[in-house]
Amino acid sequence: MMSLFQLLPDEDLISAAGRWYLMTRVGSAYSSAHYMATLLNGRMPHHLCSTVTSQYLSELRIDDRAKKAVEHSLAPFESSFLRDDERDIYQRSPSAITITGVRSTHIQRFRWCAVCVMNDEATFGVPYFHRNHQLPGVFHCDKHQEPLIESCFACGWHITSLAKQNLPPFDNICPNCNRSLESVEIQLSDSMQNIQRNSLALARSTDCTDRLTPLITRVRASVGLSSAQQNTQAERKRLTEFCDAFIDFYSEDEIESLFSQVVDFKGRKISKLMRSPRIKFIESRVAPIHPLLYLMLSLFLASQGD
Repeated sequence: MMSLFQLLPDEDLISAAGRWYLMTRVGSAYSSAHYMATLLNGRMPHHLCSTVTSQYLSELRIDDRAKKAVEHSLAPFESSFLRDDERDIYQRSPSAITITGVRSTHIQRFRWCAVCVMNDEATFGVPYFHRNHQLPGVFHCDKHQEPLIESCFACGWHITSLAKQNLPPFDNICPNCNRSLESVEIQLSDSMQNIQRNSLALARSTDCTDRLTPLITRVRASVGLSSAQQNTQAERKRLTEFCDAFIDFYSEDEIESLFSQVVDFKGRKISKLMRSPRIKFIESRVAPIHPLLYLMLSLFLASQGD
């Protein structure tokens, strides 16, 4: 059924179902429309470790699925910062892994680039959602450096569900108030620009080696600790001081730009993920945390010369 449909350049795999659904409604494959509609249910802007990625690639009958997963999904984000035992589980069944923090990042709405919308309409006859525009930590189009659009500033219209809006708006016109959807220039700090570059680099990476162990080893070495957990008061004190410095490295504006959910901590706003045991202990038994935290952690360590 789905072998008739292909992924367009840089298309986001999760949201491709919206374009496929439109094609089945207006084209010769109308009988497939009901099936396509079921694929839209619950399709939100940001998923990690979903069964959808493998399901779509399987039903599309794509030969080089690993390559397409890197190009069109968040597969590199899902597996890069898992322990070896978790990676083994992930290889067998990605949906068996739950990553904490997916709903707390700033990616709560589908986003698009106005220039990409125009170019895609001219080239393919239809706009579509790009994978890189849905990446956490990314605020600009990587091709045109345009700020990404996620809502209408005139009426507040936005896209949180593919079942309600299958594609970016044609001609970049708000379907609710008919006004042009404009991007607003965003001034990113040096830290935010680094996170944006590193997020794009991680999404494109074909390197499947363990990133977690070397990173947490660096964290512990930076405060004079070995990689093995010691459970001593001295260890807890050093790691608490490290976490406080990590939190202080980022301004509240930066944290609130990266996360939709923040909490009060010592008189300032932070993401509670910034205090997770997963950034201190390799063998922590708590659930894996969102890779965005590890990008932030890597940047902090680099700033300290570690």
